[in-house]
Amino acid sequence: MTQEELYILQKHYGFDILTYEERHSLGVEGFKEWSKTHIIPIPKSELQKGIFYSGCTEKGTMRHLMWNGNRFQAGINSDAIYYYYEDFDTDKFVPFKVI
Repeated sequence: MTQEELYILQKHYGFDILTYEERHSLGVEGFKEWSKTHIIPIPKSELQKGIFYSGCTEKGTMRHLMWNGNRFQAGINSDAIYYYYEDFDTDKFVPFKVI
């Protein structure tokens, strides 16, 4: 995933965190910088099994998925989605945290 693709997902995630007024007050460049510095991917080493994480799929869809120790899942019987930098030919998920 390129830095630009990652930024696009950070931006999507930021739309759910900040209000329209907050985004508007930052301006386009300000919002871009805010997104890059305050919305960061959670490292795989910090993920905890059985915990739900908020983030985006690489298609830009906001999701809340559970980490099963190897992959993300929406529920016990749902299809697994891989962590965003793993090299699998499936949809990938970027879990974010706000700092």
